[in-house]
Amino acid sequence: MLDSPLTVINETLEHLHGLSDLLLDEVKGCAARTPELGIESRLCKEALQTIRVLIPKLEAVRSTQVAGAPDHRRSCPTCDD
Repeated sequence: MLDSPLTVINETLEHLHGLSDLLLDEVKGCAARTPELGIESRLCKEALQTIRVLIPKLEAVRSTQVAGAPDHRRSCPTCDD
């Protein structure tokens, strides 16, 4: 049985916010240690920027009919349950 789209979106947003906080701490920590961003810091910064683009898009989808559709098929189409 699959989760509803709204549940998946909410859980994803929660995880993205947590990941964003972790990456932000990493970028700030690296910036405090050295003025130049190393490769790891740059990767963290790029990932953080990507997450910051995704979050508003998921929040927008969360309020659509797709996310809250009551007739959405909630089981796996290839499963036997």
